[in-house]
Amino acid sequence: MAKFIYIFVGGAPAKGQEEQNMKDWRDWIQSLQDKKVYDSGLPFGWTKKTVKSDGTVEDSKNPNSGYAIVEASSIDEAMDWAKTGPVGKYGGSTEVYDIMDMPGM
Repeated sequence: MAKFIYIFVGGAPAKGQEEQNMKDWRDWIQSLQDKKVYDSGLPFGWTKKTVKSDGTVEDSKNPNSGYAIVEASSIDEAMDWAKTGPVGKYGGSTEVYDIMDMPGM
């Protein structure tokens, strides 16, 4: 099994949908845990900074809203699970990346 990271982009619930949004996320993560493929993940906070190549720091405008790590037999399987996630219901999207092993780490 390979590891994949989901980067959630946007997907903030409208006012009054916050409680349902949290339930949707809990249910989806539980479904991944039931499959025994969920490794970890969390939403990102509101404070976002970028360290540029010259060492300067600025406020980040990146719309990423969180991440999750899963184990899957292929990127296609990881994509299928990503499609069932709640971020799209709230106007966001999911980027899926494979995670490379680093020998010795």
